[in-house]
Amino acid sequence: MPAMKTLIYLAWASTVVTKALYLLIGLSVESPTAEGAQAPMILVVMGSIGVLGALAGALLSRQIYTNPKIYTSKLAPPVYIAGMRVPNNTAEGRLFSYALMCLGMAETAAVFGLVGSLMTGNHAFLYAMIGVSLGSWLLQHPRYREFETNVLAALRNP
Repeated sequence: MPAMKTLIYLAWASTVVTKALYLLIGLSVESPTAEGAQAPMILVVMGSIGVLGALAGALLSRQIYTNPKIYTSKLAPPVYIAGMRVPNNTAEGRLFSYALMCLGMAETAAVFGLVGSLMTGNHAFLYAMIGVSLGSWLLQHPRYREFETNVLAALRNP
């Protein structure tokens, strides 16, 4: 199903646009500088959660292109595009759902970077979290050929 392959590459490539928007928002809005012991704790908690989410997205992304066991599970998150549900009863449909889920996990770091920057006025935190998110994003480059050789071949020939 070439349409799913195209959608996966499109979703992956368009993720960079959100990082640019986060930078634009974070640098254009003047945030009050938070003082006291609360500001560093906010950044530590948000940074930790963001980094763990991005790391989990990158690690899970490795599995979705190589591990056929994931595709025999009964659980697959539903995805809707323009009000229509993407069929997740096929391997390609599930790959699309899983790929979006992994990209969302990487996006967590950038969103937390933006929120932390707006709350504390710390632009370095925004840059660092966008860097973490982009690192996870790069590791999640779609590997559709691996999917075809590892997963689809294994599902066709059990």
